[in-house]
Amino acid sequence: MTTCHTLQEAYDYSLQNGVIIVVAAGNQGCIGNVSLINHQWVIPVAACNENGELDPTSNYGPSIGNRGVMAPGTNIRSTFPGGQYTRMNGTSFAAAFVTATLALLWSVFPSTSATELIHCLRIGSSNGRHRSITPSLLNVETTYHLLETLIKYNWYN
Repeated sequence: MTTCHTLQEAYDYSLQNGVIIVVAAGNQGCIGNVSLINHQWVIPVAACNENGELDPTSNYGPSIGNRGVMAPGTNIRSTFPGGQYTRMNGTSFAAAFVTATLALLWSVFPSTSATELIHCLRIGSSNGRHRSITPSLLNVETTYHLLETLIKYNWYN
């Protein structure tokens, strides 16, 4: 069994069990289709700067642009060995913003399914955009309001 096949099985298992997968898109500044993030259930995350513009080192492409989001990933202040702080860049930092957003929203709307949460995150961040190679900027406020409306009108049940 190939690693790619095993990874796809893991993604399918996560989908069936409502486990959300957030993946850093990578920091090579490349456009392309990466098998690691090429699954409907994966949320690929690109990094943006303080102005909401794609960071030039962030990977992008069809799977990232269509199913992913962009979050702050440049000049992020973080801990450093020796009790110090430093500024860092990368999609790993951006992925942490998306993961924290999902965790917070799921804590506010605990009856929401993983599918509903992901759908609202993607729609809320899309700003009406359609297919693209660069993802839309994470929009927590709009996603919150979509979930609030979903619960209020019981749209998924």
